[in-house]
Amino acid sequence: DLEMGGDGNEITHPVLNKSMKELLMMLIKNNTKNCNSDDEEEEYPPAHRVLPLPRGRMLVFNETIIQGILNVTPDSFSDGGKFSKSVEDALAQALQMEKDGA
Repeated sequence: DLEMGGDGNEITHPVLNKSMKELLMMLIKNNTKNCNSDDEEEEYPPAHRVLPLPRGRMLVFNETIIQGILNVTPDSFSDGGKFSKSVEDALAQALQMEKDGA
């Protein structure tokens, strides 16, 4: 039996909905099986590039990603330091940017 260290068994692929252990076992099986003309080929969905994030989240790169930049320095050229004076204002702007899709 194949053992994975750490929490690898708990991570689930966001598109295939399979654990990392299941995916590893599929790779091993595909790499060790004999090429037989009678074998049925299992079709896999297209590959998705993902970046694991904290708390079990994944960033999927096969979709458009919008980033918001909040400059909190007093010498900001884009907004004149509008969000550098108050943590509350900066937080409110960050939450608004997230609400707007960033």
